[in-house]
Amino acid sequence: MEEVVKPVDAEEQAAYFAVVVGASIERALADLLSLDATLFVWDQCLMSSFAATVPRVAATVFWCIKDALAACVEREEFVAVLYEQAKTIAVGRLQVSQPSSPKNHSERERVSRISGASRTSYRRNPTREEK
Repeated sequence: MEEVVKPVDAEEQAAYFAVVVGASIERALADLLSLDATLFVWDQCLMSSFAATVPRVAATVFWCIKDALAACVEREEFVAVLYEQAKTIAVGRLQVSQPSSPKNHSERERVSRISGASRTSYRRNPTREEK
């Protein structure tokens, strides 16, 4: 007899995912990441905001372990792999998820207004007209 595969209910999957990941998001990923990675995340949160940083880092965590998560068949396996693999992510892999600090941008603008420096002096690759 052929096994009938039940279609995946997107709402049910989203609800399950929210339960699994939601608690970690509320704890700023402390239960998912290694101590060094957690301290990095919290440092970034204090420099910018928890609301902006935690979701960005969470997305980076999932991206870093996407292959292992994609291989999971059962929900329990997904959770186990998530908690196991997330602890192995190095701080350097999480650093790429962080944009430059908005505080640095405002400080640069303030300094450039005071010193008379042009805003284009902070660009990494000036255009031909600026050279």
